[in-house]
Amino acid sequence: MARYKDENRGRKEKSKDGQYLYSSEYCANGGSDGFIYKNSVAFHEPWRYKDKNEIVYIPEYGFPDGKSERVPTDELQAHFTRQDLINLTNSESLAAELFDELTWQHPDTLWNEWCNDSDENGYWIEARWAYEKVYLPEFADGVDREGQEPVCGDEFYRVEWQDEEYRNYCLKRLMEIGCISKDDAQSIKSALTEGGGNGMTEEIDYRAAVAENVTQEYNDFYAAEMQKPKEEIFNDAYQIHFYNELKEFLTADSETHYLDADGFRCLYENGKSVLACLYDYYLKDEYASTVNWEEINDFIKRYNKKYHSDILEEESELG
Repeated sequence: MARYKDENRGRKEKSKDGQYLYSSEYCANGGSDGFIYKNSVAFHEPWRYKDKNEIVYIPEYGFPDGKSERVPTDELQAHFTRQDLINLTNSESLAAELFDELTWQHPDTLWNEWCNDSDENGYWIEARWAYEKVYLPEFADGVDREGQEPVCGDEFYRVEWQDEEYRNYCLKRLMEIGCISKDDAQSIKSALTEGGGNGMTEEIDYRAAVAENVTQEYNDFYAAEMQKPKEEIFNDAYQIHFYNELKEFLTADSETHYLDADGFRCLYENGKSVLACLYDYYLKDEYASTVNWEEINDFIKRYNKKYHSDILEEESELG
């Protein structure tokens, strides 16, 4: 029989009345230890068991206080099957790794720690999903890859997952099969793109960033205008009015803004020249108006479609 990382911990036995009784055993792993029940064979070789709901893990607190020997199933406070761990991690391989590391805690606790680590270190969990659910199935179905061997998971993470175009494709496919949400995909895309692929940079709040840039640009414009003679200020009245209206629109503190997130994402690319770029386009757009915020929103959407169509296309691919 194969040897597993922790072997089995604790024991399962059958009472005279036919009940299954579980006992715990001490388990240590690098300073993280506890008294648990763990059936490694049932997890890694499930075909040996007729019952698909065979218990494979009972955390330390799963045993009632003061009782850890010969505890009936109905008295256990928590217990987990192999399928429970697969459902939690959305992956058989991740479930196996998680199972091997469990030494006392609730599986959700350790999984949440892994998810936080993934978010901070390149989204390796999502990369694993992409490898298992996108890359491998498509590799197997690829007629042009007959006779070839797929790359291993580590190489996939180092190479394919670091390629922005292919990563975005994987994120789109993971959305389609329900592994991640659109918001998750956008967060990953933004973090890895802005962070140079390492996932260490926080996601940008484009609405706040644009508001900050516009405020700085407006203040610089105001200061420059105040240095001009009155006649020149009078001649700039049209531009001043435009800057005032757009500044108010783009820095409004509102959860329900006319301009959507993609619109702010586009304007972010203009840095501290948002107002200047919009004003230049405003003079060319025969339909442009600043009468109300709805008109301003339509004007900005036309501007973004003309000058930032590439960004809008990327966002739509993830949507």
